[in-house]
Amino acid sequence: MSIAQHLEEHQGLLRFHVAMGGELVEAFLSRATCQAADGRPASGADLLEFYRQQRRLVDAIVRDKVRAGGRRPVVVMASDLWRCGPRSAVMTPPPVGARAPACAA
Repeated sequence: MSIAQHLEEHQGLLRFHVAMGGELVEAFLSRATCQAADGRPASGADLLEFYRQQRRLVDAIVRDKVRAGGRRPVVVMASDLWRCGPRSAVMTPPPVGARAPACAA
């Protein structure tokens, strides 16, 4: 479960925390990432709605990055969403040669 979502509209960022093993991991999702993932221009409200709709996926990506030894705070990239996201019309295709992580929930 993510806690303390904070939209930083002027920077185009959503800052949020993911509970993991008794601690909170800080993470960021950008408007550009949201736009690249779903192919539409994104406002701050769209960014927050995107996160709410994709919360389980985004939180799983954050946890996977931490388990893999990634830096904190975690930055969720469009390529993370392409590799881990459901294959639907919402997500644009991944770039050629993209590696696929585990993306466990």
